[in-house]
Amino acid sequence: MDTTHQNRLPPEFRPREKYAEDPSGKALSSVELPTIILAMGSAECPLHDLALRMIDAFPALGTFEKTDWLEMKARFTKYNECNPRRPIKGLSDAKLMKVAAAFQLTRRGIPLEDYAFRNYSLRISSSAYEVFRRIVENTP
Repeated sequence: MDTTHQNRLPPEFRPREKYAEDPSGKALSSVELPTIILAMGSAECPLHDLALRMIDAFPALGTFEKTDWLEMKARFTKYNECNPRRPIKGLSDAKLMKVAAAFQLTRRGIPLEDYAFRNYSLRISSSAYEVFRRIVENTP
């Protein structure tokens, strides 16, 4: 099936339509979410494949979402060197900035993620104070 053109897929397989049906986004996979941001692939790399390869270029999804667009570009270049048969193609700087901006927006909306507490030993009051001080400073 040609995944270059999302409109050729049945509606239940189109990420935008799935998102319209479930506004929470929980029905979308980690590969489908970037396809919505990117909107289109290229002749050399269909949209679904592009999103999958972008994610594959990082050791973890959390690493991908914390990366700026220049680091993304560097990782994709390295990915292409290591995977010449499955290269990431069709990603302009503008598209990379679009993806990185979406991630940046989410980081600004969540001042301190739940897992950040695992990085602290809260056995003494000064440690607890430091964690909660950061929460208060980052609360809009």
